[in-house]
Amino acid sequence: TAGDPYLFDARNPALSVDITGTAYLAWENGAGFFSSRPVGGGWSAPAPILLWPFRLSRPQLAVDAGGTAHVAWQAASEGKPNAIAYATFRTALASQPAVVVTDTAAIDVRRLLIDASGRPHLAWTTSQGSVFHATEIAGGAWTVARLSTPASWTNAMVDLAPTLTGVWAAWSTEDPAGGFEGGCAKWTSAGGWNSHGGCGLPWRAAPLLKVLGDRVDLMYLPNSDSALDFFHLSWVDAPIGAS
Repeated sequence: TAGDPYLFDARNPALSVDITGTAYLAWENGAGFFSSRPVGGGWSAPAPILLWPFRLSRPQLAVDAGGTAHVAWQAASEGKPNAIAYATFRTALASQPAVVVTDTAAIDVRRLLIDASGRPHLAWTTSQGSVFHATEIAGGAWTVARLSTPASWTNAMVDLAPTLTGVWAAWSTEDPAGGFEGGCAKWTSAGGWNSHGGCGLPWRAAPLLKVLGDRVDLMYLPNSDSALDFFHLSWVDAPIGAS
């Protein structure tokens, strides 16, 4: 972007690579931008994303198996509710940017991923300590689910990980008195969210979820230990139901 006055003050790059080796890059400077580079080629001209009256920030980027890049930005505008903006790209813009959700509280987009069927999933937290998930359905609409209770909490955190049969979430939020709620849950297209218990709560740091084969792995920092101690939980991916 050097030398282009339209692309000054580029911030918060997000990078992903598909199975062919094509690289995808999203960033922002109040507007959103996207570019891609095939193996052995150069970067495409940056494609600007504008969604009036919002300023876009902190993109999350994921690429599906068909080579479509999905990008979500935090969106804010003075005097307006906060929002999440979403668009898709191939070599150029594939879908117009759209607002997924709005909230009067500040929004922090934590994770964007694509499940095994190609469906995008978003997870975010708010300044009121709420934890949310949304996924796109037919027609471009999004269904939103609150993972936390409606109480006002703080220090919310969440991560997502896809499996062949759905999506796992690990989340936590803290009340002002030092109590915690949260745990692990699994989403499936047939059954929605299913709780799988506390998963080693409480956590002090953001959980990290990974899936390898049929095993789900969770790394977390417990409330009672120092920042140098991390714990690990692992379990077999269950199709549906508590385990």
